[in-house]
Amino acid sequence: MKILIVSQYYHPERFKVTDLAEELVKRGHEIDVLTGLPNYPEGKIPEAYLNGKNRRESIHGVNVIRVALVARGEGKVRLALNYVSFAFNATLKSFSLKKEYDLILVYQLSPILMAIPAICLKHRKKIPLILYTLDLWPDSLASLGIRSHSLFYRIVKQVSRWIYRQADAQWVSSASFAEYLRELTQKNTPILHLPQYAESQFDLPVKPPSTEFVCLFAGNIGKAQGLDTILYAAQRLSAYTAIRFEIVGTGSDIERLKQLAQQLDLHNLAFLGSHDLSAMPGFYQNADLFLLTLFDDPVIAKTLPGKVQSYMASGKPIVAAAGGETALVLQESGAGRVGKSGDDLAMSENILHYYHHRDQVEIDGKKGKEYYATHYDRASFFETLIEQCNQTIQGGKKHVSR
Repeated sequence: MKILIVSQYYHPERFKVTDLAEELVKRGHEIDVLTGLPNYPEGKIPEAYLNGKNRRESIHGVNVIRVALVARGEGKVRLALNYVSFAFNATLKSFSLKKEYDLILVYQLSPILMAIPAICLKHRKKIPLILYTLDLWPDSLASLGIRSHSLFYRIVKQVSRWIYRQADAQWVSSASFAEYLRELTQKNTPILHLPQYAESQFDLPVKPPSTEFVCLFAGNIGKAQGLDTILYAAQRLSAYTAIRFEIVGTGSDIERLKQLAQQLDLHNLAFLGSHDLSAMPGFYQNADLFLLTLFDDPVIAKTLPGKVQSYMASGKPIVAAAGGETALVLQESGAGRVGKSGDDLAMSENILHYYHHRDQVEIDGKKGKEYYATHYDRASFFETLIEQCNQTIQGGKKHVSR
């Protein structure tokens, strides 16, 4: 297959779309990626991509086509310019793409506007379009403090509905997304639940004996993640000198959280910065359990963070402060203990449960790993993805929406 993947984010930005594209190349498919200049999450474009440099790259067999955009920087205005500039420039670029693709796949994170260039190309060349939704719009705007009754929100909702309706097939990373999209689009587009997987390097050996009991959070650090809960749980457990909290990653909320940690005088918590994917297994192996928090919001609750799969694959239990899809999965799998979003008391008590019952760490970690193998296996993911791509292509250009 010749597939164009459209995603605002790509290597060196750390999103699974890079692994997805490279694996498809390994399986014999021809993959191009239309993307922007890397700047997530730091908000700055690296020197290697300034002044027109590296607009076309071949990375592990993937042909990467980059367009200019406004770096995220700080604040809502810069973020809005970042979103709009990619959609505009990538749409212009789509008119110069000469290759005849079999399929367009949009790896849809925020913003949904990144799908616009794919839609333009779909209609121009009569190519089927698959929208793989990992972030719901317009409801994701709530995490930016934009109210659902505002004029701006209502406009974005209409745009989002139009974009979702252009897809010939929709894939969703969370089962809860399907009902939302059916209600929003009022269209009987096929929807496939295709949850994310973990990279193979997270299948780790057992942690060596240690006097420290390490509780690890790894991933993006923004408002939606609600990491305040971890900091307050760490404060509650400050008397337990063997319990250590580690936060690996960066994001828009990192500086505020560091200030909060200083105010709380947290000597048992460390911010360890952002690291390449290749370095992450070392942090994972050193952990005794994993932490997962989500901001208390009904839309965010529909999301199943990708770190759930990585955590489960590593064979360690998960202590979460989250509701919705995440809570359902953890309860069903038995892979950890869950409290409500923002409940630092429940989180501290659940950590203590594992601290005092080390045998349960191994038992629940094993449950998570078994659940991962059954529901999130990487090989099965790609088999399903390729099968669904072929089915969409076989539907033919005659089925492309007008």
